Amino acid sequence: MQKIKSALWVTILIIAGLTVLYLLFLLQPVWKPFVHAILWLCVPFLVAAFISFLLHPVVEKVHRFGIHRGVTIAVIYALFFGGVGAAVYFGLPMFYQQLNELVAHVPTWTESYRNGLITIHEETQVYPDGVQEFVDRRIDAIETFAVGLVQKGLSLFAYVSTAILFLALIPFISFYLLKDFDVLKGWGKSISPQNWKDPLHKIVSGINDTLGGYIRGQFIVCVLIGGIATVALMLLDIKFSIVLGVFIGLTNIIPYFGPVVGAIPTIAIAATMSWSTVIWVIILIVALQFLEGNVLSPWIVGKSVHLHPLVILALLLVAGELAGLVGLLLVVPFFAVVRVIYHVLLDEKNKRAILKDT
Repeated sequence: MQKIKSALWVTILIIAGLTVLYLLFLLQPVWKPFVHAILWLCVPFLVAAFISFLLHPVVEKVHRFGIHRGVTIAVIYALFFGGVGAAVYFGLPMFYQQLNELVAHVPTWTESYRNGLITIHEETQVYPDGVQEFVDRRIDAIETFAVGLVQKGLSLFAYVSTAILFLALIPFISFYLLKDFDVLKGWGKSISPQNWKDPLHKIVSGINDTLGGYIRGQFIVCVLIGGIATVALMLLDIKFSIVLGVFIGLTNIIPYFGPVVGAIPTIAIAATMSWSTVIWVIILIVALQFLEGNVLSPWIVGKSVHLHPLVILALLLVAGELAGLVGLLLVVPFFAVVRVIYHVLLDEKNKRAILKDT
């Protein structure tokens, strides 16, 4: 009987969740401007919270050796932001130079692309009309996808460039979040209802273990994959190796689909050089995917979200359709958080039912 009730609750929650998502999808024109404005104001706090989230376990481990918390944070801050600053100082000029060269090559590639399309069109004229229409539709779809991807990338780069001064607040906010973590934790406990202190503590701990492990692991894996890809592309003498390596690292954030998206521009640029280069790049991408899927992710990320790969794929397909790139990035951690909350609340409900029966 208890299992039937639990299954009924799960069904009701799923239907309610899907209904809410559908209504939000229909009301996008109403809530999107407000959400955009609020997110813009919250960006420094969200990024600072993310950095604090990454550094907090390290701070706690060092602090256990008896070192003053402020000194611990200062040293870790110097190492973290020093490393980031050095990477930006030495890497950004080369990245920007390669990006300009990449943009300068676009007209030449566009002309070659058009000539290739003309050749394909002429060669497919001998085939039935259905075959030629199919080829034309596939080419149009590829063009639309490529143009959309480039436009989103350029708009994101411009957005980040204009927000640099605004984001200068991040180190200060992050410092105080780390410094006063225990104070904030105590404040959270003090405002919690007495009957819900234990469940809320379990929820926060579960989210920290699940989401924290996933985010920290994904961040480290993406940095490693991006760095390895950049060095490997340099050794293969691929043009724009830094830009491509950074792109591969960033797209690796998206489970399963990310490596495929990251490989597309790399293979396309390799195709402008030679077919042997294309083969070497494909071998590199496959090797990176094997390294990420069989070594880095199991070792660093582990099974932190406790979701079956088929469930993750289904979530990515739905989120990509409803919310685009943002949905692809957020759906797995969001669902992991919902899963933690659901299990804690279900356990609490069962405990209270047992106490009531006794």
